[in-house]
Amino acid sequence: MAKVRDALGETFVCVIIGDDQGNVKYRQSLEARIEKLNLWPVMRLAGHCNDMPAALKLADIVLAPTRAPEPFGRIPLEAGAMQALTIAADHGGFRETIVDGTTGYLFKPGDIDDLAAKSITALGLSDDERHDLAIKAQTHIRDNFALTKMTDSTIAVYRALLGL
Repeated sequence: MAKVRDALGETFVCVIIGDDQGNVKYRQSLEARIEKLNLWPVMRLAGHCNDMPAALKLADIVLAPTRAPEPFGRIPLEAGAMQALTIAADHGGFRETIVDGTTGYLFKPGDIDDLAAKSITALGLSDDERHDLAIKAQTHIRDNFALTKMTDSTIAVYRALLGL
């Protein structure tokens, strides 16, 4: 966020949602880092959220900078369903749930410069451009990850394996 702030000024707010799950030292280290980088003007630590669909609906951009690959990549699906643009690490299930540059953005895992560049690109989009990507993401999700589509595909694999 320091790189994004340095490029764009204080024209955005980054909200981190989620509690520390009892890891007080982690939260303290995060707060210290925010303080050291003078990021409080653009950072908020919201803590636990009981209504993630509402939080995602309010977001323009959702970041999923996971270090370890997620097998399914649920974050872009949930964000896209609520018409929020997602920027995620280019590994694991995120590669299946995001079409880079079309339904969201992928960045090289662990590459802070690439994450900052994709964030700057996304924040530089017009409202219409961001909305267009969000609609494409929502359509991609509906066409490829709807429950009936996924269960039908799984059953088709089982049938093929059984020779039916």
